[in-house]
Amino acid sequence: METLAALGLAGNVVQFVQFASQLMKNASELRKSSTGCTADVLELEALYEQLRDLSANLSSGQGDAAAYLSRPSAAPFRNLLRICREDCDKLLAIVGQLRLPQQSSSKTWKSFRSALLTYWKKDEINELGRRLERIQAAITLQVCTMATSLHDAQFRQMEKVQAESHKLQIDQSTRIDEILKELRAIEIQVDSQAQNQRPDSTGLPQVPDGMHLLGRRFSSLQISQTILDREQSLLKSLDFSARPIRHRSIPEAHSKTFRWVFQPSQGAPSAATRLGHWLENSSGIFWISGKPGSGKSTFMKFVAGDDRTGKLVSQWATSMPSAISSHYFWAAGTSLQKSAEGLLRSLVFDIFRRCPEVREAICMRMMSPLGQKGDALEMADWTLSTLELVLHEVAKRNDLSAKFCIFIDGLDEYDGDHFELCQTLTSLAKSPHIKICLSSRPWTVFEEAFGSDAERKIYMHHLTREDILNYTHSRMNEHPRWSAIMASDPTQGKWLIEEVGRRATGVFLWVFLVTKQLRESFTNRDRVQDIRRRLESVPVELEAFFMQILDSVDAFYHDKMAITLQVAMEAEEILPAITLDFLEQEYDDNEYALKLPVQPLDDSEEEQLKEQASWWLNSRTRGLLEMDEGTGDITFLHRTVRDFLRTREMAEYLATKTPERFDIPSSVLKVYVAIIKRRQFDDPVSSSRGAVPSPNQCQLQSWVSAALCCAAGIADSGLPQSSSFKMLDELDRAMANKFRCRQAFWKQFEDGYQPETYFRLQLLGGTAKRFLDAKLRLDPEYFASLGHLLLSYMIDRNRELVKLGPFSSGAELLQSGEWLFYSENLPTLQLILDTQNINPNAFESPHGRPWSPWQWLINKMIVDTTGKMSDDEFWEVVNGGIVSRLLKRGANARALLENPGYFFGEAKFCSAFLIYMARAWVATPPTPGHAKRYLGELREFFKKNNPVGFDFVFSLSKYLRFLKEHAEFRLVAGRDLIVKSISLVLDLTAEDLRCPLRERRQWLSGVLAALHGFLPADMHRDLGARYSVLGDKIIIKRQREASTDLESGAPKAKRVCDC
Repeated sequence: METLAALGLAGNVVQFVQFASQLMKNASELRKSSTGCTADVLELEALYEQLRDLSANLSSGQGDAAAYLSRPSAAPFRNLLRICREDCDKLLAIVGQLRLPQQSSSKTWKSFRSALLTYWKKDEINELGRRLERIQAAITLQVCTMATSLHDAQFRQMEKVQAESHKLQIDQSTRIDEILKELRAIEIQVDSQAQNQRPDSTGLPQVPDGMHLLGRRFSSLQISQTILDREQSLLKSLDFSARPIRHRSIPEAHSKTFRWVFQPSQGAPSAATRLGHWLENSSGIFWISGKPGSGKSTFMKFVAGDDRTGKLVSQWATSMPSAISSHYFWAAGTSLQKSAEGLLRSLVFDIFRRCPEVREAICMRMMSPLGQKGDALEMADWTLSTLELVLHEVAKRNDLSAKFCIFIDGLDEYDGDHFELCQTLTSLAKSPHIKICLSSRPWTVFEEAFGSDAERKIYMHHLTREDILNYTHSRMNEHPRWSAIMASDPTQGKWLIEEVGRRATGVFLWVFLVTKQLRESFTNRDRVQDIRRRLESVPVELEAFFMQILDSVDAFYHDKMAITLQVAMEAEEILPAITLDFLEQEYDDNEYALKLPVQPLDDSEEEQLKEQASWWLNSRTRGLLEMDEGTGDITFLHRTVRDFLRTREMAEYLATKTPERFDIPSSVLKVYVAIIKRRQFDDPVSSSRGAVPSPNQCQLQSWVSAALCCAAGIADSGLPQSSSFKMLDELDRAMANKFRCRQAFWKQFEDGYQPETYFRLQLLGGTAKRFLDAKLRLDPEYFASLGHLLLSYMIDRNRELVKLGPFSSGAELLQSGEWLFYSENLPTLQLILDTQNINPNAFESPHGRPWSPWQWLINKMIVDTTGKMSDDEFWEVVNGGIVSRLLKRGANARALLENPGYFFGEAKFCSAFLIYMARAWVATPPTPGHAKRYLGELREFFKKNNPVGFDFVFSLSKYLRFLKEHAEFRLVAGRDLIVKSISLVLDLTAEDLRCPLRERRQWLSGVLAALHGFLPADMHRDLGARYSVLGDKIIIKRQREASTDLESGAPKAKRVCDC
């Protein structure tokens, strides 16, 4: 940016050289002319304006330009600027003299030539010409050097942008090609300019055409590159690290299965060819269902990834480009893998990749404008409502540049409302550009939503008998003993394959498990008769089969089997292989997690533990839990295994085999703490946008959130909390150490925040409430490292503090809107205000405004403020006693806020008191309890420091006038509350002995005058009846005598309320 700004200054020098050279050229023509005229006669006013602009443009600049000029290497350039500025100012002075009224009205170049000879000697004029020539040569070299540097830098940046675009598979090719073409054109121009410095026929320097425009061309390129980067940032903000994990974990289809889906149909499509026909010809929704374990996910992965699907979909799209998108729900995965948010983020991500027009339109709304102060690439939050809004807009557009076929697997693994999900997908599929293929178990909700059209559904277990026979034969044939069995008795071998197919009833998972056992029989060299008996002994139902597998585990390992399976079920996150080593350590030492060092395992240690885990899983779960060899993650063989283990009977079975000293939720919490202590979490990847969390950093956040959720579960279950509290204390200590030792990266820690802040901010999400409650009550300095920013975070989610890290632990609470004051979060804020040593008046500068948290809260009550609190939220604040608590903490009762110029008329500032009081008037009617609390807090305001003064009366009158003129802001709270609140102010003002009587009279008079014409006549009359109006004296009747005594001789109270 500094070089680009300096190039702009260099362009100004070029402009001056061109302009001054033209002046000299015209003066030379004039000298040779017999008439004293020239074809380029300019009026002196225009000449003066041009020179004045040039003089201003030749200043040293500010910001980036000044930073460039401060470099030692920029000394020659600074000297050029100085010389040009001096020459420009001299010419400006000459023209200024010619513009004086007493000069000749013949404002021609002849006058200018005479003036030159008057103010400059002839040799000075000649020296100017030579100087211009030298400057032209020097500035051309400067411009070429700067342009080459900028060109190289922007070309390198474009290589990164192009690589990122390829990685994200974004359609940005058109804009990228345009930028690269422009860069090549600039390169040609820069190369030619060094050779184009010959003088013209007059002997004066000739400046290469377009040199002064180089800066603009580079600026335009930079804007284009920024747009590309913004679009990529938009895509990255939608992506999440766990998105491809489920897809990777689904087994690949066997090479000899599912061939039927692409068979051409003869006449009306059969069940086997329905999907292929739909892919090629139809829109809307196609539903794939089937028994648990029938291979639905494997089938969806196969179809979505097959090239033949792409060809069929392209036939449906006709002349338009087509795209295939997919999402795989996973009940055992992270929250994003089983939620509507994860699905919608995946869909929007894929649509944005392929539709530049949608991406650009949304990008303009979701990001701050180019050139805005602060982080120009700051993203809005992808809340569920935002994602739904984007998809709704996509669905109703008719100008999408591509057609989409979307595959969504495992609707039954979605953890939300299935009926609403069906409605959302049905609405989306109404778009002529979108069709959706779904898969799920045959639950009633899905049958009713998608099962009515027989031509748009299939049941997997009805179609896979031949696939199962082919798969079984292939699995048998892979074993070296199979050829011997077939040679000795081919009939028995054929019977085995047929019997597996018959007993499977379309369930691929059963086939996988039974062929695994049969191959073990081959290895053991069992007789064919024994192999038959083994097959016949296998239960046909999956649940009974799973039980048989567990019973086959060596009795010596039953306790560890039970612990391992229960921990895997209890965990909110997918556990890594090192988990098994931690469970082994707990078997020997119940407090092992407290004793582990905060030191990541090296690669060789992790590999060794992964290898060991593979053996342990086989011996203790017999394959019902398996490890991904690539990632080392431990997962259930299939969802049906997890469902089976969650039944009441299996819970009791595993509990009987678990040692009494093991508490599974506590074991899971220890595992989370141990993982955080013993793993490395890498630095975020850097981009032009700044720090972008790497997958590992996102994992760190997930582990912390999972630990807090686990501790909250222990508290809610009624189990003893001492152990979990010790674990969270240890996690607090460990997290701080990880940041100090650079075992994890947090951008704000690098910027000076205390390492303890990260974990403690997670607690504000409201998950581990009992732990937070205990810490706050024991330690009034628990949040001291955060200072007053603590209140800012609690008051407004859009504050700078929210950028301190990904606050997943509070993500669900934050999604509800702009505001954090609602019932779930209110107790935390109340507790903080009751226990912590904080200053609500400490200033910071959010969005460039030097406001305190107290002022920021009050600002949220201004009705026309962006991100204002709703009526319900306002009454939550009132009922929670937030204002009175802040006042007790020292909040400035007389704080003033800048008037937004809407509700409070011409008043430059508004008092916090008036804003709070007036907010209730336009809110929904309060409950009697809310109204009572509201009036009580008004009284608290007054007691702290009488906030009523002339500014209050002035603002109140303007506010009342506004309300009278704008019917849309009707006083929905009821005039009774308004009368009560104003009466309270009148009473308190009249009773306040700290203020001089004369001022009290004037204020009371002013308030009553402001109310005139606002309230109905009878209400105003009733209110006025409470007071005696004697000229400019207004005193409450019941205090007249006491007030008279004060006026006649009692000592006056100290004046503390000047306004």
